[in-house]
Amino acid sequence: MKNNGLISRLKNFEMHHKVGAFILIMVMTITLTRLIVFIHNPNPILLDFELHHFDYGLLLLIVSSLLLLFGSERHSLHLFLTAVATGLIVDDYWFIRSNIVDPGLN
Repeated sequence: MKNNGLISRLKNFEMHHKVGAFILIMVMTITLTRLIVFIHNPNPILLDFELHHFDYGLLLLIVSSLLLLFGSERHSLHLFLTAVATGLIVDDYWFIRSNIVDPGLN
């Protein structure tokens, strides 16, 4: 009986917070980013500053935060934008850390 209550509470938590969807979108973003970078790594230069996907993630995170703060409604777009932004930031951070630990990796 207690087990059923725990499952019910977990379902309610997931439906309210959408943690699973966030993690899935974030992992898919990291995977897709790694595949794209493996095939072709375009790093455009803007005002003598090389842009990486960390920068795109930070920009998306700022946009998502502004929409959440000043938007009239909560949409699933906020979840998607934040998950993609987090995935881009985590991927670039992970890439930088792996190069610091093993510079011969890439």
